[in-house]
Amino acid sequence: MPASRRCAAILVTGAMLLALPLTALGDESRDALIVETILRIEGFDLAGSTKAQGAVERYLKNNWAGERYLDLVERFELRDEAPGVLRLALERVDSPAGAAAASLLVTLGKGELLTSALNGKDEPAAARAAQAISHSGDAALMNELPGVIADSARPVAIRSAALSALYGKDPKRQSRLLATVKAGELDKDLRQTASEILMLSRDP
Repeated sequence: MPASRRCAAILVTGAMLLALPLTALGDESRDALIVETILRIEGFDLAGSTKAQGAVERYLKNNWAGERYLDLVERFELRDEAPGVLRLALERVDSPAGAAAASLLVTLGKGELLTSALNGKDEPAAARAAQAISHSGDAALMNELPGVIADSARPVAIRSAALSALYGKDPKRQSRLLATVKAGELDKDLRQTASEILMLSRDP
């Protein structure tokens, strides 16, 4: 079946499901079809459809980090789902989905969740938050990293992650890092991480 006909079939079937009684929307396959349908309908008013809201709520619960999870949250600006997006940004920080989740938190106005994780007591989560902040590219969040690097009371693993997040992708910043290292102004326990960053620099 051509793609255009498949799309039309999904829209028709999804519209029919939206018209069914609430009790008929119980299984996951129907919820998934409804979600696919409303994502394809331009300007769909989620707030105006109790049935669609129920399907979306169940879909998000049953398909955390699934194929359409971030699309759904972004399309309908589902800010209440921000904790789930944060979890995705941290647990899958090395994946494209994790990077997209970090950026989406900023789009949703929930970037402070990354800041809270960065400043929290959970060491692995804080280190991953530093990396997620780098993925987000948000200037305000990036400005949180120098304070972490300079705080000798924080674990070295977190400070090293913040150093990598701040300098790992930006050749101009790497030049400043090199100057800092040469001047002996970087704490000794961060020099190994700095060396690894500079060895991989695209602007040696």
